[in-house]
Amino acid sequence: AFSRAGIKRPDILILDTVLASHDAVTRSRTRARLQQLLPKTTMIFLEEKFENPQAYDLYIEIKNGRIDGETDADDVDDAATGSDDLRHKIREISRTELFSELDARSQRLLAFAAQWYKVPAGKQIFSMGDRADAVYLCLKGRAMMSYVDDFGDRREITAVEPGRLIGDLAVILDEPRQLDLIAEQDSKFLRIGADQFHSVIESDPQVLMILLKTVGSHLSGAAGLLREARVDVRQAAEEHEAELERLRTEAASQNEQ
Repeated sequence: AFSRAGIKRPDILILDTVLASHDAVTRSRTRARLQQLLPKTTMIFLEEKFENPQAYDLYIEIKNGRIDGETDADDVDDAATGSDDLRHKIREISRTELFSELDARSQRLLAFAAQWYKVPAGKQIFSMGDRADAVYLCLKGRAMMSYVDDFGDRREITAVEPGRLIGDLAVILDEPRQLDLIAEQDSKFLRIGADQFHSVIESDPQVLMILLKTVGSHLSGAAGLLREARVDVRQAAEEHEAELERLRTEAASQNEQ
């Protein structure tokens, strides 16, 4: 069976209780060898019990014929089960003001689609121009939305703190990221893939309405800040363009000299 799989190089390889009579070291060595031989193959291992779930990219527990929850391998410990992890995610989502009014079914859908995502201070979570592949719900810590202007200076836009969902508008519009997101502190997020997030929105319009209200409030807040600062956007843009033209002229003059 291994030989046929190696020859065919399938996209997906399901291994149902293979090497059940072998010890953990032999099984681990076999998995590593298979990954080398089939680097582009998604391998799914079915077992009655996993002694080391942290050795896999993703661990899913099935009880009574139903998927009871899923976790990132880094978040699985010896005492936790899939159902424990799923309840933990639901609890975090229900505590968030943005999703607190959702019904239990929608909260469970979001929790099931979410994965824990921990980042150390200073790590860039996503960059301007990246494909919008996920949304991030901040649970702990602090991150900053910012960008680097034409003069090489980093401009901070808004802080992302616990309870805030970020990246949702880019996912909904299917557009590249407009800003960088960088962790200022050790932070923890729930990361929900774009496809799963779309599925939740499509299955429950209430989620979309809540997101639209949130985006609307952010836009209203931005408009208020512009009014308070008495910023003339058109004038600022013209001054910015004039400064760029001045720098281009200076550069051209230096090249000629």
